[in-house]
Amino acid sequence: MNKIKIIFEYLLSFIFSITLTILVILAVYKYTIGDKEYLYQVVKDNNYYEKIYDEIYNEMESSLLSSGFTNEIIENIYTKEEVINDINFFIENLYSGNKTTLDKTNIKNIILKRANEYLVSNNFEIINQKDLNLFINDLVNIYVDEICLYGFIDNYTGQFYKINVLLNKVIVIMAILNVILLLIMIVGKNKFIPSSLIASGFIILFIELFIFEKIDIESILIITENFSFLIQDILFNLKKIFHISGILFIFIGIIFSFLKSVNQKRKKQFEY
Repeated sequence: MNKIKIIFEYLLSFIFSITLTILVILAVYKYTIGDKEYLYQVVKDNNYYEKIYDEIYNEMESSLLSSGFTNEIIENIYTKEEVINDINFFIENLYSGNKTTLDKTNIKNIILKRANEYLVSNNFEIINQKDLNLFINDLVNIYVDEICLYGFIDNYTGQFYKINVLLNKVIVIMAILNVILLLIMIVGKNKFIPSSLIASGFIILFIELFIFEKIDIESILIITENFSFLIQDILFNLKKIFHISGILFIFIGIIFSFLKSVNQKRKKQFEY
C-alpha cells in the first residue's frame, strides 16, 4: 500500500511540475507578447516612433534621387503625431484582429501640389501625368509600408487575436488545475511538493538554455531593421523572465524543503 502511495505521489508531483511549467509559459506570453500595453512600452523604450518617423523620410529621400525632384516636395508632409497615431492604430488592430488600412490622401495631395509647383517653377513640362501619379503613390506607399510593416503582419492578425482569446481561457483552466493538484498534494501530505517546484524551475531554465541560448538574437532580421530591434528586445526580455522565473522556483523549492526538514527535526526532538 505504501509503495502505491509513493508511486501516486511521484506521479502527482510530476504532473504538477509539468502543469505549473505550462502555466508559467502561458502567463509569460500573456503578459508580454499577448499584452498590447507591453508592446506599447517596448515601442516607447526603443524610440520606435522616432525611428519610423526618420526612416520614412530617408526612404522617400532615396526614392527622389533618380527623379529630378528636390527634397522640398517631401519636407514636413507628415507630423510626428501623425506617425504615432498611425502606429498606435496598427497596434490596436493587431490585438483586435483587424487589418490596417491607412488613408494618406493628405500626404499624396501635398506631394502632388509641390511636385507640380516644382515643375512649373523650373519650366518643366509634365509629359506623363500618369507616371507622375504612380511615382507619388510610391512615395506615399513608403509611409504606409513602414507603418504597417509591408502588410506581413496583417496576414496573421486574425490568428493572433484568436490565440489571445483562447489563451485567456486556457490560463484560467491551467490555474484551476494547478490549485486543485496543489490542494490534493497538501491534503495528502505529499512530501514531493518542494521537489515539484524545483523541477519546474529546472524545466524553465532548460527552456531558456535550449531555446533562447540557441538563438542568435542580435542577428535576427524580420521585415525591417527597426521592427527587428523590437523583436530582439522582446526576446531578450523573455529570456530574462524565464531565467528569473526558473531560479525563483528553484529557490522557493529549496526554502520549502529546508523548512520541512527543520520542522521534522523539531518534531523528533519533541518526541524524545
